[in-house]
Amino acid sequence: MIHRAFWGVMNFFVRLAGYGGSELVPRGTVDIFRKLMVETENEHPGWATRGNAPGHAHQKPGIWDMDNAPERRGQSCTWCANWWAAKKLLGD
Repeated sequence: MIHRAFWGVMNFFVRLAGYGGSELVPRGTVDIFRKLMVETENEHPGWATRGNAPGHAHQKPGIWDMDNAPERRGQSCTWCANWWAAKKLLGD
């Protein structure tokens, strides 16, 4: 899946931008990153509109359901948190 292929890149982008703004990321990189996000949304239509990252279906947006592994139950989902942070940084 596309979203698994660039999760690390998104995590890096969000953290880098958090330290000094998205202007630290070269413009071409931002454009490629935005394209990957659109492709990921297209691969999982409708998921993001429910407050989760594409491919995730938490009952409470961004929070692991109680039927997940004990170490995840009720915890914030990093994929969802990074997804929405990246969307905000990109102005989407």
